[in-house]
Amino acid sequence: MLPAPPDYDRGMTDSREPRPVAEVRDQEPPAAGVRGQRKPRGRGHDLMLILQNFTIESSRYADTARKAYGLAHSDVNALTEVMQGQRRGAPLRAGDVARRLVISASAATAVIDRLANRGHLERQSDTGDRREVLLGATPSAAATGRAMFTPMVDELLREFESWDDAELDVLRRRIPELTAAIQRAQRVTPPAPDLGDDAT
Repeated sequence: MLPAPPDYDRGMTDSREPRPVAEVRDQEPPAAGVRGQRKPRGRGHDLMLILQNFTIESSRYADTARKAYGLAHSDVNALTEVMQGQRRGAPLRAGDVARRLVISASAATAVIDRLANRGHLERQSDTGDRREVLLGATPSAAATGRAMFTPMVDELLREFESWDDAELDVLRRRIPELTAAIQRAQRVTPPAPDLGDDAT
């Protein structure tokens, strides 16, 4: 299951019609000295716009798909985090879900209860600490994730088929570097305030 924007009913997608990639790529950065605009720092400003457009479109797809299955943003995010933890061999706890989704402990509990009631999550005792409960995604969660995202994955794989090995290798090498850059930015971002009983 792929990540979706963290929220419930407040979508983070752009409500405007999607813009062609070529249009975004060819857009000129704002000129220096124009009131209300600042000159982009460094190279690659056009790539930032392209990546933004990709993110908007993938988020819009995720919104459409998860609504078809009656899932909230936070449901999809929680399942994604739990599945990634399982793949790493590091199962998550409820507190981990709260921190990763940037929601309160009570909101995380509500999300976990909702997913467990639908058969997508199960709770397991931590053999190392009986006071802790580990979360595991069920086969139902995996099947739902495949059904939701297979159309998008198929389209992306079809695009990759038309690329040569050198182009694919660039993505394999560079995308993890971009991901690491975002993670560095997260570490210097001020912590979120106490969210209390925020919406899920």
